[in-house]
Amino acid sequence: MPQPKENSPIKRDILFRVHLLYAAFVLIAALVFARLIWVQLFSSEVAYNAERLEGRIFTDEIIPARRGNILTRDGEPLATSLFRYQVEMDYGSPGFDSLRTFREQSDSLAKLLALYFRDKSAAAYAQAMQREHTRRYRVTYRKDTLVPRSEGGLARWWDRMRGEEFLTVKLYDTLRDHTPVALFPREIDYTEWQTLRRYPILNWNMGMTYRLRERDERVYPQGELARRTIGQVGDKGNYGVEYVLRDVLEGRDGKARRQRIARGFYGRVVGGDNSEPEDGLDVVTTLDLEMQDVADRALRRQLEAQNALWGTALVMEVATGDLLAMANLSRTKSGAYAEVKNHALSSRMEPGSTFKLAALLALVDDAGMSLDETFDTGNGARVKVGRTTVQDSHGLPPLNLKDAVAHSSNVFFARAVYETYKDDPERYVDYLRHLHLDRTVGLEEFGAVAPIFPAPGMKIWYPDVSIVNMGYGYAIELTPLHTLTLYNAVANDGCMVAPRLVREIRRGGEVVERPERRVLVDKICSSSALRKVRECLEEVGTTGTAKQFFRDTTLFKIAGKTGTAQFAQDGIKYSDGYYLGTMVLYFPADEPKYTVLTAMFTRRGRGTTYYGAGLSGPVEQQIVNYIYNRQREWYGRVEETDDAHYARTVKGGDIAQIREAAGELMPRVVSERRSGWGRTRVDSLGRVTVTPLADDPHTMPDVRGMGLKEAVFLLESRGLRVAFTGKGAVREQTLPPGAKIQRGQTVTWKLRYMSYMKRVDNLIGSTPVAAVCNAAGQVVRSLTCDSREVAAGSCFFAVTGTAADGHRFIPQAVAAGAVAVVCQQLPETLAEGVCYVAVADTHAAMADMAAAFYDHPSRELHLVGVTGTNGKTTVATLLYDLFRRLGYEAGLISTVVYRVGERRIASTHTTPDVIRLNALMREMVDAGCAYCFMEVSSHAIVQERIRGLHFEGGIFTNITHDHLDYHKTFAAYIEAKKLFFDRLPAGAFALTNADDRNGRVMVQNTRARVAAYSLRSAADFTGRVLEQHLDGMLLRLGGDEVWVGFLGRFNASNLLAVYGAALLLGADRSEVLTAMSCLRPVSGRLEFVRAADGRTAVVDYAHTPDALENVLRTLGELLTGGGQLIAVCGCGGDRDRTKRPEMAAMAVKYAATAIFTSDNPRHEDPESILDEMVAGLPPEARYLRIADRGEAIRAAAMLARPGDIVLLAGKGHETYQIVGDERRHFDDRQQIEHQFSIHR
Repeated sequence: MPQPKENSPIKRDILFRVHLLYAAFVLIAALVFARLIWVQLFSSEVAYNAERLEGRIFTDEIIPARRGNILTRDGEPLATSLFRYQVEMDYGSPGFDSLRTFREQSDSLAKLLALYFRDKSAAAYAQAMQREHTRRYRVTYRKDTLVPRSEGGLARWWDRMRGEEFLTVKLYDTLRDHTPVALFPREIDYTEWQTLRRYPILNWNMGMTYRLRERDERVYPQGELARRTIGQVGDKGNYGVEYVLRDVLEGRDGKARRQRIARGFYGRVVGGDNSEPEDGLDVVTTLDLEMQDVADRALRRQLEAQNALWGTALVMEVATGDLLAMANLSRTKSGAYAEVKNHALSSRMEPGSTFKLAALLALVDDAGMSLDETFDTGNGARVKVGRTTVQDSHGLPPLNLKDAVAHSSNVFFARAVYETYKDDPERYVDYLRHLHLDRTVGLEEFGAVAPIFPAPGMKIWYPDVSIVNMGYGYAIELTPLHTLTLYNAVANDGCMVAPRLVREIRRGGEVVERPERRVLVDKICSSSALRKVRECLEEVGTTGTAKQFFRDTTLFKIAGKTGTAQFAQDGIKYSDGYYLGTMVLYFPADEPKYTVLTAMFTRRGRGTTYYGAGLSGPVEQQIVNYIYNRQREWYGRVEETDDAHYARTVKGGDIAQIREAAGELMPRVVSERRSGWGRTRVDSLGRVTVTPLADDPHTMPDVRGMGLKEAVFLLESRGLRVAFTGKGAVREQTLPPGAKIQRGQTVTWKLRYMSYMKRVDNLIGSTPVAAVCNAAGQVVRSLTCDSREVAAGSCFFAVTGTAADGHRFIPQAVAAGAVAVVCQQLPETLAEGVCYVAVADTHAAMADMAAAFYDHPSRELHLVGVTGTNGKTTVATLLYDLFRRLGYEAGLISTVVYRVGERRIASTHTTPDVIRLNALMREMVDAGCAYCFMEVSSHAIVQERIRGLHFEGGIFTNITHDHLDYHKTFAAYIEAKKLFFDRLPAGAFALTNADDRNGRVMVQNTRARVAAYSLRSAADFTGRVLEQHLDGMLLRLGGDEVWVGFLGRFNASNLLAVYGAALLLGADRSEVLTAMSCLRPVSGRLEFVRAADGRTAVVDYAHTPDALENVLRTLGELLTGGGQLIAVCGCGGDRDRTKRPEMAAMAVKYAATAIFTSDNPRHEDPESILDEMVAGLPPEARYLRIADRGEAIRAAAMLARPGDIVLLAGKGHETYQIVGDERRHFDDRQQIEHQFSIHR
């Protein structure tokens, strides 16, 4: 067998190489595997690259949830959210890679944005977008590189043969900056976005090149109302409902994942981590919007009147403990009042006499004290009790327990508590603990603080001192809410419930959670003790410290307590003169429904009072009266009719909502537009006229005349901030209508009466003008027809009057600074810089220009004029009182007084001059008045004083001989009165007295809707006197009977006119009848003064024969038991002489004894006036002539016997006597009261 040959070197070399290659492959495989293991298990590079890739393919978007609303108990928004939108452009988006397309689209978008926002030009928009695109998207050179010229082996071989195998190519890097850039000049709302999203680029025609950023903005539609209670969250503070219930309100944001589909285009990924946003829940509070508004306005008004430091007003529903109103106002550095601190929950102070309820409960329930228990109060002197002394602020005789509560005797309660519990003070303290006075009563999460409660063994307990002080409201410290809760327990049959601020938590219309009523003490005392305590508290309103506000119990009775506490805290001593004045009550006392508390903090000398009743009583009265008038179930029932009744007012705001709501309830709605914002006016027929506001989102709307809540909502929805001072409607705004606005700007409103300024050319455009000399561009700051009142910037009217011609005083007016003169004859010399306006009738021009100067305020009021000889003052004043009782703000212009809401202004004329008239009405509008009732004198009609006023109604009372010194004839007097009705517009009403023979004459040519009233015959409104007594009479008005505190058929006629006018103005009949039973006579009209021995005097303004006869006949019917009537009357000098003998004849006809005396003699001799009065009397007439009116009243008082009635006629409300040009003080009422006191 042959031997094998050895491997050749070549073979070995080949094998070595194969093995080496094999080993290399194994090594590479091992490295690759190791790399894979490293990448998969240890390296973050893959995750990083995957994340980058995913970020380019997928994007996550947060969908914000809407914050829940805070609502009133009736669903009105207190806090709500509006989404604001801003487009944030991504100029580095691949969708913008085509520069040519981007320029084309951005140019188009720029033109549309410039047209929409009007803040800059289209070129500026285009330049801004292209500049940002250049910054955010850049292509930069990096290096050169070689690339094959051709592809394929043959082509490349051919290129190589030619020496042109490669080309040089430049490499570029694309740099993208995806930082978002805001596109719009301001944030926009949802409606605006629906328009803008259709524009180029924004409609995604270049892909998803932007992100729409949504922001939930908090808006408070009610402005500052209850802001401390509503609260807020964020940098400016965390408090109130917003903070306490933030988890409920916030909701949960949603999430959406989007996938890149193509360059610049994305689609939403189905499934995955997508989640829909869950909006926050709505919080329904217990607050009643109208009640909160009334409490806020009443408290603000009283704080301003008393210049107090702070105040709080609370209204609680008795059965549930629900807080229906919680107003907290503090004086700011600027002098205005705002919701700065929740004093109701956090101002813990010694309560003073309101704490006597706790002591009363202890004495009656625990100690069994009788209401007849009596203590000596020291009659105002300091009394030692225990180891301290106590004093009453006013002298009081020895009192029983009931009277001590009514008159709030500190000494009584200090002595009663000390004598009862001095040996066992722990027993008294334990009883107070039982009343839950040692711990909070609820709302701790809202900031309610615990009381300071001294007890034996504590450092703050002083033997024989603390127990004394705790008897009348010192040593212990409570919050106003704690005091309210205690009184509410008494009202709630002894059950103490915790105050509640949150009524429900809702999602849409579904109730998610409803907090239950929480009972703190099932029964605070026995039923017998509760009856005694209630009896004592009721006495406070009828005879005690609150009687000046709630003495009248014909409608309802209250039970409560007043308290005045000296303040000593934080370095302030009692002697520094700081006081807390409180009044707390519940009503109706027999069946309590509401508990009301008002507390005001002030310093002695800042206002007119610092006592609890004077400080807080007016606020309590306004709140209680409002609640009473609103609660229809308390009213007596009246017969139902088929008469249509419409709302008296319709709130302005969203036009579509106005049209929808008013269209259902009102007979007709007139509106130029179907959407947007508008203001409203309701006429006497119930027709609603809507005036639209400009809806241009980039300009300032005109919100003047709108209500505060609607105006705040409108402006805050446009991104503006709002500040305001005063009350009522918006009358002045710092940004003028039409001005460009920017988000975040602050607009300040004034809600008070404001100064007016108008250019002359704007004023004369409202009246016929014969000639204008010199430029008419001057700014007029005031109007006057009295040269003595001219100031810089005045417009002077040269009026020709009965005593002087105003043309004579033009030089003086110009010298005093007048910039314009309106006259019938131009002066020979015209001053430089003064505009002279020649007119045919200065009176008419003054009326037209005054109305224009004050922006026609009568058009914003329901204005009713009352004319006639007698009864004007009574009818106008009673209409004012009636509508105030119905819950409306109203104004009055009468002979006796002018009134703007509650403010009294001294009256100068029955109907003031036309400038004063328009100024007064502008004040009324600014103060929030809806109605104005005014007397219209015949002088005012003839002298054009009522020209330019928009009357909604006119009332005629009667006409008899009067003012013939001015009108000359009775026919001219009638024609003057009739002229008022002839000029009434077609939409107004004309209410006439069918019992007067000239009643139908007055309205025969009127365009107004005619209605009549009568006590004798058939008419639209009929009445009848059923019974008459010394304190009032029973009337039948239509088919209803009502008791009124008036006397005489003439007053029955006046009341019938009031009744008819109220119904014609749209008032509810049952409400009118209820309110009429509460009306009282006007000052100086059948005003009774009674002597202790049975003599009676009546002061009345009767100054015409007809009025005197009406009063004398009425008083004659009231005489009983052989009593006689003594009449004291006179006639005014420089006035109608024809009525003098008629007046005397009436006096001797109806009175047993007539005494003729002076009235206002003016420039006539009083004896000459008396001569003319008695000239026609028969010789047997019984009368006395005493020219001195004081002596005449003295004689009447001496002649009168018990049972007699003395009539003092002619002056009524007047407190002066005019002798020559001098007004001397003289008051018939004071005179007869003095005579009755000395001639007993």
